[in-house]
Amino acid sequence: MLALLGAGGALWYVAGRSPQPAAGALKESGTASLKLAWDKSPSDQVVGYRVVYGTKPGRYDGSMDVGNALTATVTGLHSGTRYFIAVLALDAQGNQSPPSNEVDAIAR
Repeated sequence: MLALLGAGGALWYVAGRSPQPAAGALKESGTASLKLAWDKSPSDQVVGYRVVYGTKPGRYDGSMDVGNALTATVTGLHSGTRYFIAVLALDAQGNQSPPSNEVDAIAR
């Protein structure tokens, strides 16, 4: 299943999104991941992207710069834990856009 959201006309999604953990699922520390993809920003000033994530809506305690890539895999997550994810666009001076709309997914 794909979770879709929009930001500045772009379409963002998380692959393999699950609404809840499977019954009896174990929480394994640091063994899960989430695959992400998004459309290129329409701004010609964007030189890269930053994925931000956390376990509470709007509170991102993890981040990952991905350069010009339009996909990323966030690794080292806790299996069965719900993460809230957004993407920021970066310019050459290091300024960042506001976060995209947020999606949530359970790491597997």
